Amino acid sequence: MAKQISYTSQYRSKFDYPMFKVVMGERARIVLIEPNPTMELAHYVKGQGSFVCLGDYDKVMSTGADSSCPFCRVAERGQDSSVRPAGRRFVTHVLKYITKRNGDPILPITVETQIWRFGEDKFSQLISAAEMYDDLRKFDLSIECTDDTWSRYNIQAIGNKPAAYLSDKDTIERILTQFKSERIADLSVFLGRTVGEEEAQEIVDRVSGQAHRATATQEDIGLLADLTSPASADERPTSSPSTPVAGGLPFSLDDLLGS
Repeated sequence: MAKQISYTSQYRSKFDYPMFKVVMGERARIVLIEPNPTMELAHYVKGQGSFVCLGDYDKVMSTGADSSCPFCRVAERGQDSSVRPAGRRFVTHVLKYITKRNGDPILPITVETQIWRFGEDKFSQLISAAEMYDDLRKFDLSIECTDDTWSRYNIQAIGNKPAAYLSDKDTIERILTQFKSERIADLSVFLGRTVGEEEAQEIVDRVSGQAHRATATQEDIGLLADLTSPASADERPTSSPSTPVAGGLPFSLDDLLGS
């Protein structure tokens, strides 16, 4: 049934949302505005995209597969595999600053709400940053692309001062009001398509045993990298520990965000 709608963010398609990505030679400044990411086990199916694993999480994490999942039953490692083993994928909202050439935010502080989907390598770096600085909502991150093909990032916490959006009360309220009006309630749709066992088997039957005739696109490569890239020692945050000056804020971010 047709109806009139308005040109407002409430009618924005979930799949027409700014996705966070850094290209070679670019350095972005962001803040993780949510305390925790959303996580899902997903299989990458060549030419089809990512699908939520139907297996038991603990069993897949301990043994690498669960025979109750059609994707797990045929999954093989290797770039030429039609169905990849299940891997953890993560997604969260970030605020990306509009910055000057030197990386400092322009004034007044201006941000764009984006969605960041990433894999184990980046999650490992974020764990290291969180262990060093605790609440990452209070500190900005500097992110540089070190490998454009596989979307490898060097993530560093800017830990010697509070996040730029925390500069004053008016800025905090303005930025958080913007975020709350733009955020998506359920980010799980960005981690993989959820299908039933019967449809999963149909997809497996369709792709198994067939030569892949199309060359992988850059998006294919990026999704595959998210599921396969291990974290290396030189990719961990290199910021030196410092006094968490944002730790003593006279308000609760949880209260402001309504979380």
